[in-house]
Amino acid sequence: MEKALEPVELCTEPYSFSNLSDSLKSLSNCDQNESTASLFNTLVQAIGELQLNRSTPITDVKIGNVPAETVLINCLKQLRLKVTNKHSCDYVLENAAKFLPVLDTLVHYILTEENATALYTKYLLHVLINWLSCSSEQENSERSILLQKYISSNKLQAFFCNAYGCFHEVSALLYNIHRSNCSQIEDIDLIESILLHDVHPNTSNEYTGFLVELLMSQNYVWASYSQLKHQARLALQDSLRDNFIADKPMETLPEECLKCLCHAFKTSIDVVFQVSKDNDLSAIREVALVLENIGHAASVEKFLHILQKDKDLLVNAGVLLINVHRLGQSPDHIFTPLKKLSTIQDDESLRSPITGFKADLIRLVGNLCWKNRTMQDLAREGELIPVLLDSCNIDAKNPFIMQWAILSLRIICDCNQENQAIIAGLSKQGVIKPDALQELGLTLHADGERKVGIIRLDVNE
Repeated sequence: MEKALEPVELCTEPYSFSNLSDSLKSLSNCDQNESTASLFNTLVQAIGELQLNRSTPITDVKIGNVPAETVLINCLKQLRLKVTNKHSCDYVLENAAKFLPVLDTLVHYILTEENATALYTKYLLHVLINWLSCSSEQENSERSILLQKYISSNKLQAFFCNAYGCFHEVSALLYNIHRSNCSQIEDIDLIESILLHDVHPNTSNEYTGFLVELLMSQNYVWASYSQLKHQARLALQDSLRDNFIADKPMETLPEECLKCLCHAFKTSIDVVFQVSKDNDLSAIREVALVLENIGHAASVEKFLHILQKDKDLLVNAGVLLINVHRLGQSPDHIFTPLKKLSTIQDDESLRSPITGFKADLIRLVGNLCWKNRTMQDLAREGELIPVLLDSCNIDAKNPFIMQWAILSLRIICDCNQENQAIIAGLSKQGVIKPDALQELGLTLHADGERKVGIIRLDVNE
């Protein structure tokens, strides 16, 4: 049996239900503390009626002769304004043990699927958000701790995870709770809901984006990466990639993230060799995203120094590159290069995880070798230089692969005479005529023994 709430006992009376509108208008003439306490006492009486009529929808409950819905809307509307005032905020904080259980009981009754679109549901969330975020960071942190102590987090999370309604408001509340007290989000169901809601067009908003960024800055989500569902992992990798591409500050990205990415890459590359048809490409989407994100991370000096300590990362990337290159020699494999740019102009082909995959491998190899003699020597011993040389061709499936291959070769040979000697020992065997250049009205032209340039087709003729 539920225990009835006691009045907050702060020498105030609840507002008259028979003349509620006039009573609430008189707030401006009352002391701030007195009017705040009276609002809470009114809510206590309303809760008492809700408890007595638990099986009855709120819209059918009356308090005296006033609908409970009207009482809740008017009181919460006034209270949400009250708690934007620092004096009233501090007053609620000082009497948190009396006031917050009232709000917790309202959360229990109101945050349900049946009340999801009700105005009083939105106002209740406004009260909690405004009280939590109206002061300095330190004070907000104290309020957040109290809110988590008194307010049912399970009820809030369920309302958010199921996206019953008022989704913008409940997203803002969850974000402010976890941001203010810097607490780790350690609930797998909540983490998955945040990630999936942020990529869904009906639920994505700025606060789900903030929550995802908060998740990415914490160790727990990366330490628990393998426990996430496949779609949630894809959403997390997509968000990380978007942040890298948008050049957002990544200083808060923890080292645990890099460990997670490297582990995920090294333990899933076998998936690539199991895919042979276009309709199986979804299987390698995750490893393609992981590879792209490691490549982005390796372009950040802070992260590069950490990644360069992992020799196995270069070894695995090198082995995968060699095998992808070998598979591409087959005439009809998914990794077979496309020499004509016109064959990959549709959006679906551009979104394929195969697009850019080999180029990302080459970029990662080059970045890991940046000013690092150990990695340069490892690339030579792994016989990656011939593969990089052979990749200096236009491939419509891998935009800029030629540029990445040339840059990677330069990095690998930088101040490394052994690697330079391999390049110096090559001899010219002829000049190819790539179809991709001809589509653009260009061709390669040999001038003398070593000089090769790009000229217009009509000039060559």
